[in-house]
Amino acid sequence: MSKSRQTKEKKEIKLDSYTSFDQENSSTSYPKRSDTESDSTSETENSGSSENLKLKKINLVEKDDLDENSNEEYEGSDPELIKNKDKGMYMEKDSLEELKKQRKELAKISIKGNIKQAVKRANQFCLKNSVHSKKDDSTLKRASIFTKMLDFKRMGLGVYLYFSFYRELILLYFFLACCGAAYIYLYWNDNSDHYNDRNKWISFLNKSSFGQTQVETFEYSVVIEVVLVILLNLWKTISELYLFLRKKAAYSHPDNLSPAHFTIFLTNLPNEISKKRIRKAFSKFGKIKYITFIDSNLKLIGASNMLNKYYIKRTEIMLKKFTQKLKKKRLIDEKLFDQKQLPRKVKKLNKKIDEYYEKVKAYNQDTKPRKPIVFVTFNSVACALNSIRAYEKLRGFKVKKRVGVSWIIQKKSGKPIKVERASSPEDYIFQNIRYTKWQRLMRSLFLNIVSLPLIFTTAGFIYLIKNDPSGLFEKSAFVMDYLISTVIFLISWLSKKILKKTSTFRKSETITQYEGSQMGFIVAFQALNIVIPLILNYWSSEDFFGETSTIIFLNALYSGFVSPTIFILFRFYKKHWKRYRGRKKYSQYLLNQAYAPRTFELRNFYFTVLRNLSFNLMFVSFYPSVILPCLLSLLYIYILHKLLILRYYAKPIGYSEIIHQTVLKQIQFLFYTHFTCYLLIVVTKIDNFFGQEWYVLFVISAAVLLAIFIAFKFVTKVIKVVFQSCCPGIKKISDKKLMEFREVSRFSQLYNRNFYKIVDWKELFGVKSFKKLKKKLKLENFNKENFKQNSSNYED
Repeated sequence: MSKSRQTKEKKEIKLDSYTSFDQENSSTSYPKRSDTESDSTSETENSGSSENLKLKKINLVEKDDLDENSNEEYEGSDPELIKNKDKGMYMEKDSLEELKKQRKELAKISIKGNIKQAVKRANQFCLKNSVHSKKDDSTLKRASIFTKMLDFKRMGLGVYLYFSFYRELILLYFFLACCGAAYIYLYWNDNSDHYNDRNKWISFLNKSSFGQTQVETFEYSVVIEVVLVILLNLWKTISELYLFLRKKAAYSHPDNLSPAHFTIFLTNLPNEISKKRIRKAFSKFGKIKYITFIDSNLKLIGASNMLNKYYIKRTEIMLKKFTQKLKKKRLIDEKLFDQKQLPRKVKKLNKKIDEYYEKVKAYNQDTKPRKPIVFVTFNSVACALNSIRAYEKLRGFKVKKRVGVSWIIQKKSGKPIKVERASSPEDYIFQNIRYTKWQRLMRSLFLNIVSLPLIFTTAGFIYLIKNDPSGLFEKSAFVMDYLISTVIFLISWLSKKILKKTSTFRKSETITQYEGSQMGFIVAFQALNIVIPLILNYWSSEDFFGETSTIIFLNALYSGFVSPTIFILFRFYKKHWKRYRGRKKYSQYLLNQAYAPRTFELRNFYFTVLRNLSFNLMFVSFYPSVILPCLLSLLYIYILHKLLILRYYAKPIGYSEIIHQTVLKQIQFLFYTHFTCYLLIVVTKIDNFFGQEWYVLFVISAAVLLAIFIAFKFVTKVIKVVFQSCCPGIKKISDKKLMEFREVSRFSQLYNRNFYKIVDWKELFGVKSFKKLKKKLKLENFNKENFKQNSSNYED
């Protein structure tokens, strides 16, 4: 019995050490315990018997009660606790001695008291992201400082819109495809001349030979497919413009302002910097609410936050068991804490907690002197903007040392201090807006209303196809996608130019600037995609080109190989090779272009190659010569993956899996549109299909769509295997490492252009060394959990 008690006590101390170490080193700060909680913990200290553990109950606090109690504690219990009602942020000043005392006290707490305290702390942690009082519900509308979908945000606005409206696109396409099938049915049923075509098609199915009817059927399928792709592009553009037009309202509305809009951060500071010197330098721009120092040990921040996250997950699982026990027996047994009877999730979490506990312990022993990072929070947004604009005009505030004392002066000597905004507003606009019920209703109505004119335009396109005596529209139908897409780019370009002039924030922080600046070349690139195929289609006579296969081959060759080559030669080689001569510098430029904010054109080029590839693959079954342009397009995709993405990003960070998810979903959706339209045409050509009611047509169309969707689940796996075989640098990254990357990037607030320089990925992920990691660590964004202030290290 004594041995078992000793083992239990060791487990208790070890479990308590997690909480104490978590409280000491995590970037989140928790409020102090109340008097009732300290009394309960003292009772548990005195009563160590198992009978008391069985009989005592745990009072679960409801969320609303916790909300009110937490606000009361924040206001009255701790005088050093700073509360900011407008932002919903909390900061606590704890010295190292107090933390050591708390750690000793926590080591004595028993299992029951520990879990009860952890439950309250976990609830408070969950409430910190959206702490609000019943009097002021506006904090629910406010945005968080950083995006939750960090990985997809870096892929660009187009990919974000694609993923955010993916379900709506599928539903809209499903409805349009069914309407298209109905129009096709009416079209063939009204014209008696097409009955001979149906008989030819049936004979073709029986004989399995190529004929002119198959080519005509394919032409009709291409027409309907292009119509649907045009409508989807229009729908996506309208939704994009809706977000852009909503941008100004989001900035001006006070409820949508996040703490990042009031705060700037300073880097490249000397170790001896003090709050007084910073306050003197920046008080002239406006009233300063508070100045916060944080430690730049990002590995410790990331590991402690992961430890905190896994610990909260474990407490949530244990809470479920508590509630089940309380409902049945109204008491807690010792068996609840038996390691053998714990769920598998808890066992896995215990292993992860042990792992991160050791990491935090190792990172905490690192006592190297690091430069402090300072956040200055003003009373208004205008004060923060004035400080940033003054920094831009003066080209940096300088630091000069004299007799061991440092102060900020505006001279040419010394190292420049970097003054930046705490978080980029584009993260806030497109990811972090918390919609109210009214906004959600308007957003859904907007999407539904937009779908109605798309259906009518579908009917208009099919009417033009039916009543075109010359057949010109039918021949140039697959070129209309380029025409409409260019009009879309022109509309978005003009709207971004207008928004660029009306924007109140500085130019480098607006999406309109870095996307609008690239629109001119994109429009020219799309115009070339229009002119040459139009010429080929207008001159499509047997005397000039010979057969139709030659025209289709030339179109595929131009869209799959010639236009990407022109793009690369005239945009990258001619303009930038002279500046970045040498392989390393030019590859570094391409690296920055891959995910830098001002490279909308490269992402658009990548998506255009994918779209042209999927479009050209439609012709392979009828014209085998199109395989050559398709292989050339695959070569471009391979080069982009190998040079721009895999070589620099997949190894240190793990972006290959994320990129493959985006690519596979894009390919899946494009193939889905192409082959579904073609199969709907095939279904409507079958003789048994005609003569049925409209609901039969709808059911058959839905069945075809469902079958294709299931089939493409298998196709995506095949494509993934092919990509991994073509690109040997891709390795499947575990969810654990991806979670580490997301957590570290979220809590340390890494910036787009410098995030690969910040964290030591060699130790964190166990990968090979990266040359760029040797540079100095720079933290250029922040999260509200990182506002913890180490007053013992940085005193005035």
